[in-house]
Amino acid sequence: VTDVTFTNTDTTAQTALCTVTISVGGGTGVSLRIHEIQGAAHLSPHNGETVANVPGIVTVVRPNGFYMQDSAPDNDPATSEGIFVFTSTAPPVVVGDSVLVRGTVTEFRPGGAGGATNLTTTEITSPIVTVVSSANALPAAINIGVNGRIPPTLVIDDDAISDVETSGVFDPAHDGIDFYESLEGMLVQINNPVVVGPTNAFGEIPVLADNGANAGLRTARGGIVIGSSDFNPERLVLDDAIVPVPAVNVGDRFATVTAVVDYSFGNFKFLVLNTPTPIPQGLTPETTTLQGTSDRLTVGSFNVENLAPTDPSSKFAGLGDAI
Repeated sequence: VTDVTFTNTDTTAQTALCTVTISVGGGTGVSLRIHEIQGAAHLSPHNGETVANVPGIVTVVRPNGFYMQDSAPDNDPATSEGIFVFTSTAPPVVVGDSVLVRGTVTEFRPGGAGGATNLTTTEITSPIVTVVSSANALPAAINIGVNGRIPPTLVIDDDAISDVETSGVFDPAHDGIDFYESLEGMLVQINNPVVVGPTNAFGEIPVLADNGANAGLRTARGGIVIGSSDFNPERLVLDDAIVPVPAVNVGDRFATVTAVVDYSFGNFKFLVLNTPTPIPQGLTPETTTLQGTSDRLTVGSFNVENLAPTDPSSKFAGLGDAI
């Protein structure tokens, strides 16, 4: 309370009759839905504003915040119905809670100043969270692929002049980068994903939905080929930020994967919510027969992994042993 004013309305009475005016600091904030905060754009049209009474169902809880999603979406596929609420510490909610959130709309750029080429994610920060009810059904996950929203298969973006966040046309039906932005913070389901790259050291697995039904050119061993006019925006990166992912190889499959859409390190990521069980397809290393003859040349290659003169002698020794 910043100001209280008492006004005596009857100067003759033994007991004063008063009116009381109370001003509350900080303002109440504008009441918006999640899709209004997200907007049909990479940057929120309400960035920096205080919002209040933003409704949502908690879908995923993380150590420093939670994702929530509107149970009453609009009819515009270009506007995401999900958002991350950054609490900085363990949030006072559980999955299935219906909440109202007051806070500041913020565009968070992963990597800070060093991540200038990263896109931002729209968040609500410094939140005040009110739990309205618990044990609510979660909004249905959006199916990415057949019988759902099919991602663009050729173009990442072809209309931005420089910065995709501030120029060009927001076109999720045509541009892959806009398609995934329109799903930011939402629950998604990927049916019959096929692996097009092995699990890497960062716990990431690139996959294609529907066993690659709508994908571009594939390799003989199950990968996907990039081309001068085909940058494969249909490739989805599963990530282990919430639960572990299994070690898999090219061609392996999963039955179904449920995830929440996030962004980091230059890629939209699909944060897996339940560790999927792989269906191995038995890919084995290629072999060849050394046949150096008068009309045949045998060539071998070896990745020395950024070898430098300053590397320790043990690295040179190890490479020598391997060769």
